[in-house]
Amino acid sequence: MKKYHLSILLVLSVFSNPLQAESVSLYNDSNLLHTQNNKAFHDFKDSVSLSLAEPEFVNSYCILTSDSTYTALPKETGIIGPHKNKTTSLLGKIGKVADAASALTGAVGMDIIFSGKNSSLKYKKDNQDIRVLIKAENNEYDPHGLYRLVRFSTTKKERRIQWLQIDAGVIDEDAKKKGYIPFRAEKYGQQSYLLTIPSSEIEKGEYGIIFMGAESTQYIPVATFSVS
Repeated sequence: MKKYHLSILLVLSVFSNPLQAESVSLYNDSNLLHTQNNKAFHDFKDSVSLSLAEPEFVNSYCILTSDSTYTALPKETGIIGPHKNKTTSLLGKIGKVADAASALTGAVGMDIIFSGKNSSLKYKKDNQDIRVLIKAENNEYDPHGLYRLVRFSTTKKERRIQWLQIDAGVIDEDAKKKGYIPFRAEKYGQQSYLLTIPSSEIEKGEYGIIFMGAESTQYIPVATFSVS
């Protein structure tokens, strides 16, 4: 019984002593800060761990196959055509202000169409994030306003995406249903961007990366890939 009472007194003395209580609080705060720092570290570890040279040419789009290797994505030319199921109510939703001046502004509500049902580059889904390295003229702008990542609707002969103009980085559920995919992005090297597509947003299908600054609706170069 004496040992039992002694234990209680020791516990009470720890929490009744202001200095010791403050030490406990500081210890807990330190642990919280350590946890937050670990989270921040893990959030950015992908880019920190990369040992990649930037692509040689401007406007190169490369999908990472490891932390030290990548493969260039093919570019295909899309053409503008009427959307098969265009409605007045839909046009009311998508008539938003463009992020940047672009020939694509006049394509709102129309489809960008690509011949063939598949991209020539196949990427095997492995429940990991997909990372794409893009070399630009410079990397001083928000890439969410420069690029759109889309999942095409497909037929036996073609791939399509209805062109929407949406706020930079704001991909709501309605836009997702229409094929627009959210991504994370950051600077990489001297003039490149690293785009990361969360694994939770990836499913089997046909994908494209569209540059918002297309100069002509007659020539819309899009980097494409298939996820199998």
